[in-house]
Order: sequence, then C-alpha cells, then structure tokens
Amino acid sequence: MSTLFICTLDQKKIVRLFNFTVALGNLTFFIALVVYSYQGFFSRYWADDYCFSAIYYQQGIIDGLGTFYNTISNRYAAYLFVALSEFFGINAIRVLPAVMVVGMALGLTWNFRLVFLCIGFPIGRLSAFLIGQMMLFFTLLEAPNLFQSLYWRSGLVSYFAPLLILVLISGLIISYVDKRPRWWLWILLPALAFFAAGASETYAAVQTGAIAIGLLGLIIFPRTRSTRNRKIISWILLIALVGSSLAMLVMILAPGNQLRLGISAQAPNFWTVIRLSFKHALDFAFYSLKGMPVPITVSFLIAFILSYHLSSNQKKEISSKQILIPLLVVLGAAYLLLVCTAAPTAYGMMAYPEERAWMVGRFIMVVATVLIGIGMGIYSHHFMDRIVDTCVMTILILGLLCLYPLRAAWQTYQMLPEAQMRAIAWDKRHSELISMQNQGIQQTIVPAFDSIHGVYELTSDPQFWVNQCAAGYYGLESIKAVE
Repeated sequence: MSTLFICTLDQKKIVRLFNFTVALGNLTFFIALVVYSYQGFFSRYWADDYCFSAIYYQQGIIDGLGTFYNTISNRYAAYLFVALSEFFGINAIRVLPAVMVVGMALGLTWNFRLVFLCIGFPIGRLSAFLIGQMMLFFTLLEAPNLFQSLYWRSGLVSYFAPLLILVLISGLIISYVDKRPRWWLWILLPALAFFAAGASETYAAVQTGAIAIGLLGLIIFPRTRSTRNRKIISWILLIALVGSSLAMLVMILAPGNQLRLGISAQAPNFWTVIRLSFKHALDFAFYSLKGMPVPITVSFLIAFILSYHLSSNQKKEISSKQILIPLLVVLGAAYLLLVCTAAPTAYGMMAYPEERAWMVGRFIMVVATVLIGIGMGIYSHHFMDRIVDTCVMTILILGLLCLYPLRAAWQTYQMLPEAQMRAIAWDKRHSELISMQNQGIQQTIVPAFDSIHGVYELTSDPQFWVNQCAAGYYGLESIKAVE
C-alpha cells in the first residue's frame, strides 16, 4: 500500500500539518474575498439607485419613506437601507459591498462556532473562520448575477443585505439554545425580523419560512433538547415569526403594490402559485447541480474533510439513523426554502424569479451543501477509519481544495480595469451634471453608457424612468444621454 495512505507522522505533526492547511485555506479565501470587496469600490449609481436617492434628498427619511411605501414599493427596509447609506454621503455606495462581505464572513464564522458547540464538537476560531469564509465565497462565486446582487446597491439592499440580518438572527437564536435569554432578546429579535423582511418579498418569504420550519422541527423532533430548553427555543422562534409575519402583512397592505402589480399578470389561484413555486425551485436546484458541479463538489469536500478532522478526537458514536434524519431534514428544509424564494414571483408575475432574487436561493443551497458535508464528515469515521489511516491524505486533499478560490480571485482581478474605467467615466459625467446644476442649466445632454449586467442606464429619452429619476437626483428638469 502506498505510504500516502498510511499515517507515518505522530499526532503532534498531524496537528501542525492540519493547522497549517487551515491557515492556508483562510489565506486563499481571504484573498478571494478581498478582491471581491475591492471591486465594490468601483460601484456607482445605476437605474433604481437614482430613484431611491432622489426621494431621500427631496423628502428625507420619514416623508420619503411614506411616499415610497404609498406610491412606489412595499419594500420599506430597502428604502431605509439606502437612506442609511446616503447618510454617509455619495461615497458610501463604494464601500457598501465591502462592509457586507466583512459582516457576512464574521457572522457566518460566529454561527458555525455555535453550531459545532451545540453538536458537541467545539472548534477553534481559525477553523470556524475558514468555514465562514468558504460559505461566503461560494455564495458569491455561484451567484446568478453577482453584479446585481452585490455591486448594484438596489439589488444589494433587497436581497444580499437582509441575509446579513438573517445570519445575526440565527446566531442569536443558536447562542441561547442552552441558556436563559436576556430580556432585550425578546425585543431585538422581532425588531430585526420585522426590519429585514421589509427588504423584499422574496427575502420575507424565505425568512418566514425558515422560522416556521424551525418551529415545526421542534414539534416533530421533541427529544432533541430538554423540555425547558424546547419551550425557550419555541418562544424565541415564535416572537421572531411574529415580527416576520407582521412585516409580510405590512408589505401586502402597501398602496405602492398597485404600481408593480398593474404591469404584470398575477396567478389566478393558490394552486397555480404552489405549482409554479415547486417547479421553479426544482428547476433552480437541478440546473445549479448540473451547471456548477465543480464548485458545489469543492465546497462539500472542504466541509467534509474539515469536520472529519475536527471531530477525530471525539469519542462519540453516531449511528446511521442519527445522521440520516438530520441530512434528510436539511435537504427537505432547503428545498422548501427554495420554494419560498420562488413563491412571490410566481404569485405577482407568474414567472421565474430574476437572477438577483436567486441570490437568496444560492445562499440556501450553499448552506445546505456545507451542512451536509459537515454531517457526512462527522459520520465518516464509521468507514474511513476502518479502511485506511487517512490523516495525511485527507489533509493534502484539503490543502489542494483550498487553492480553488485563487482561480476566481485571479479572474475577478482581471476584470478590475474594466470596472475602474467605467467608474472613472461615471465620475466624469457626475461632475459635468453637478457643474450644469450649479450653472442653472436645467435640460442637459450627457454621454451615454452601455447597460451593465442587465441593469438599465440613461437613454436618449428624457421621459425614460431612469432619466427621470436621475434628473430628480441632480435637481434638473431633464437629462438626455447620447452616444
């Protein structure tokens, strides 16, 4: 047998080799996320960004929110996200993607330290940070339209930003699984759930569905915790569900819905919504697995090998039934959450969700893949330890897998000059518009840009909605963009 399959190192050397590999993985994923974040510094105002900001500058936060909710859209949290961004000035839009990336990486790290602690396998900060970075990286890498989801503020505040709050909600819930909740948790959780759900109908449906699935799980699997702990967790989930459901009610009752519903055909009945939602969720999962087998496999294997080694010193025996049921629950819950992702578009437009909306679905699939990998890695001691001593081989494989993000980092780095030139051109046009405004010129002509990743740009028609929003943002009567 090859020496690669035989552990010739003592335990201390194995630990050092594993720790070195974990550090290497943290470095490579960190490099990739830094490149993704740096590209965000070239983000500028596009399409709906002008509309959001125009309302904010003309009417402020409170009056602007009223106008937005009553006449334009029910996404009150999306408007508040933008208002918070504008409070820090025009340059805030450039750092917003980086802030979201950092927040998500730290939030996911915190969550997975808590998860491993709950299942009886406490892990160090570096291992948890590797899992957090890995999950975020693959969410960004596999995003159906990363520009619309991360680098376009209007898409970010509706779909990606609320995921950060979901991670915060999840961490708060998990952290109080085995202890008595603080009094402020009963206020903070429903407030966070209410605020985040107002970002978009898609996210609201997913958040509400996730909390409801959690409550249902406590009912179906009542022996997972003591009676006292189950009651506490149930009450925590219930108050979060109240906040999320209230947000959905507020969104449903918004007068601004009429504008959006008036331009598309709604589903004729409830069963049509159910059928389309389940079909679109299945299509998304199938074509994701078919179209991206390599990144999905890599994310699974990294989680698998990491959890295999992190649990190697534990003496707990896990039966096939103990691992099979949680894995089936993860798969079932993930599919139902994909159904929730598809449902709002199925109802409001009888259509497949837009690419930026599937950013939420992509996050769900990445989480499910990693959780399945972790579960299988812990269970794998049943067969891997009996076949060969895999300590060296699996660590070497883990090291090779951790080089994968460098490819995406290089590809993204090569696109930076194009993004930079586009940002320079936008800055020049912005300065021209400001200069015209200062000179009292109310009807302006500026250079036109190409549409970017499906996001609308200024056109030669001053009555086009993007032109009108931009004119309102700059305080002009009309803007016309020509080649």
